[in-house]
Amino acid sequence: MHNALRTALICLAAILTAFTASADLKKFMLVGYIYDQEWDSVDSCEVEIYKDDTVKVNFKLLTGNDATKTLSGNQLRALVNSGIGTYRISLFKDGYTPATTTFRIGSVSENTKYLRTIRMEKELTRKLNEVTVTGTRVKMVMKGDTVVFDAAAFQLGEGSMLDALVRQLPGATISSDGVIEVNGRKINELLVNGKDFFKGDPKVALQNLPAYTVKNLKVYDKADDDAYLTHSDSNADKLEDDQNLVMDVQLKKEYIKGWMANAEAGYGTRDRYMGRIFGLGYTDKLRISVFGNINNTGNSSQAGDNGQWWERSAENGINRVAMGGIDYSYKNGEETEFSGNLNYRHNDINEHEISSITRFYPSGDLYRRGELRRRTKGHTLRTDHDLNFRLKSLAFALMPSLEWSRNKTRTNNLTATFDTDPVENSRGEAIDSVFNATGPKLNDFRRHLLTSLQNLSVNDPENLHGRINTWTTIRPASWKGVVRVNLIGDI
Repeated sequence: MHNALRTALICLAAILTAFTASADLKKFMLVGYIYDQEWDSVDSCEVEIYKDDTVKVNFKLLTGNDATKTLSGNQLRALVNSGIGTYRISLFKDGYTPATTTFRIGSVSENTKYLRTIRMEKELTRKLNEVTVTGTRVKMVMKGDTVVFDAAAFQLGEGSMLDALVRQLPGATISSDGVIEVNGRKINELLVNGKDFFKGDPKVALQNLPAYTVKNLKVYDKADDDAYLTHSDSNADKLEDDQNLVMDVQLKKEYIKGWMANAEAGYGTRDRYMGRIFGLGYTDKLRISVFGNINNTGNSSQAGDNGQWWERSAENGINRVAMGGIDYSYKNGEETEFSGNLNYRHNDINEHEISSITRFYPSGDLYRRGELRRRTKGHTLRTDHDLNFRLKSLAFALMPSLEWSRNKTRTNNLTATFDTDPVENSRGEAIDSVFNATGPKLNDFRRHLLTSLQNLSVNDPENLHGRINTWTTIRPASWKGVVRVNLIGDI
């Protein structure tokens, strides 16, 4: 009897549980209307319904295309296959921002749910004038131990040369004599496509190579030419000051082969003039470059792109300069490479200075007049060459160089001291009258003349210096080490 009663109670509980679950899964009707902010009907919306904000609910759309869940008008009528819970309905339509509203079914007896009016906002669109979008290029990247600067990332004026580009590089500076430093370290060599370019005179490339031909600039510590035999980077065990830091100018592909040239000329007041020309030619194995420069501008300072003035040189007087040179590089595979250059420079500096000095003494003031004339003519001829041979077990290099210079200076220095301030009708009249014994005031000047001095000098030094540097590294296959012989001779 008791067993039968217990069985009946269990069956009744199961029936009630099944009935409750069935009731919780009942369907309900969802009704709503969609308008925009101006109370105009919005049709053809796509509909999505979620329960508890995460579970997508299955429903049958009665006012539109049920397959695509798209309304035909602005009325929403849908039969939702779910029960008690919190729901979220989302509406989508092109040209409108998505609209969302929430509601709750709190009882299984709630057969129909009427939604509040759903309002959708139109997306704001505005027709703009044509615009140009310019991407920002990365100025520099690190590739191993090499810093690579992207030339296209820097804004340069039309006609800028390589020096304008280098001055914009982060951490780079150029001195008046063309010495380049990057982050405080001196650049020992300026290369073009990995090869020497007017070795010993970086200003040739800085002032003549057009910036528009440059693709990028690489800064790295260059390994020794025989590093492939010594099996070392050759920089790992060197102090920073002993490493060979170089700047390698990589040209754009279209300028690696063929010929290019640029020229510049100008004429100004007081017969000032300048002109220069530069040419560069490439083949698969050979590179040749020539340049020429002539001017009488004296002070050749120029304004950099950052607004700062960069002093190249600032001699006194009128400085006439004539210079030119040729540079070559020939490479046949990896075994043979020849490079070198020949440069000539002529300076003619003409100085004329007139001075007036007053010295104050208790016993009486002294008045000094002076005139200085100095003429300096200089000639410099320099040539450097580098011959390299690299074989499997032997590397050989021969580097001869020769420099000749002559600078002749003539100086005529005149001074005269007077006990009264000489009254001059023109600058230099007192000096001219005293030393040339001419002029209407000659007697007046001589009457008050205390001392006069003329200093004539001629300095004509000539220098010739030559050097031959050669080294050989040998590493036979049967040897564990290497032999390196380095010979240097000076004349």
